[in-house]
Amino acid sequence: MLNQMNTETSQVQSCCNCCNWDVSSPNNRAIQQDKSPKNYPVSKVDHVVAPDGRDCPQNVILPTMQTNNWLIAGVKFAFANRKEGKWNRTECCKYLATMGIAEKIADNIESKLRFKEENPNSISNITDLYPYLWQTNYQPNFFINAPMHQLGHGVLSDIILELHKFLTSKNKATEFEKNTNEVIMDLIQFRLDWCKMKLYPKRQWVSENTFGFSRFIQYFYANFMMNTDLVHRDIMIQNAFILL
Repeated sequence: MLNQMNTETSQVQSCCNCCNWDVSSPNNRAIQQDKSPKNYPVSKVDHVVAPDGRDCPQNVILPTMQTNNWLIAGVKFAFANRKEGKWNRTECCKYLATMGIAEKIADNIESKLRFKEENPNSISNITDLYPYLWQTNYQPNFFINAPMHQLGHGVLSDIILELHKFLTSKNKATEFEKNTNEVIMDLIQFRLDWCKMKLYPKRQWVSENTFGFSRFIQYFYANFMMNTDLVHRDIMIQNAFILL
C-alpha cells in the first residue's frame, strides 16, 4: 500500500493549518490566520514607539524573535499606555502575552502605577518592572531551558493534542490509546534514563515524558494508521501518511 501511494503522482500540498515549520515566512497563509486575540488593545499613545510586530491595532500576530531590547520596548510601551489610561489591565496582560511576557510583569506595572498615585512626588525607575537580566548581553536564546520548555510543553504537546483531537473525531482515540499503552508499558520496564514515559493520553506529563513519547511518535502513529482504514478513506490522510 505504501509503495503504491509513493508511486502515485499526487503532490502533497503545503498545509494551510500550520506553518510547515517555517515561521519566518510572513506570507505563509497559516501565519496570516493567526489573528490578534480577544481584548488585544486597539488604541495607543503617540510618544512611545511600539516594538516591531506588536503595534496597536494589529490584525495579525506574526512570530518575532525575542531579544532583550524587544522585550523591554514592549514593557515600556505597555506601561505608557496603562499610565495614560489608553488600556485597561486586561488589555495590558493580553498585549504582553503576545510577546511571551509573563503576567507578573503586568502586575508590576499595576503596582508601580498605584505607588505613584499614592506617592506623587516619588522618583521611580521603569527598570524595576522587568528582570535585570534583560539589561545584560545575555539574550533569551542563550538559555537551553527556554527552547526545551517550548518544545516539551509547547510544540510537541500541541502536536500530540491535535492528533488526539483528530483520532477522537474519527472515533479511533480509544483504540489508539489501548495499542499505544501496550508498547509504552513495555518501554517503561526498561527504565531508560533517556526515555521516561507515562501512559497515554497526556495527563500530568512533564517535559521529559513528552520527549520520551516523541522518540517513538512516528512508530506509534504510523503503526496504528497502517492497521486502520483511515488511510484508505481520506486523501489528506494519505498525503500526511507518506510524509510520516
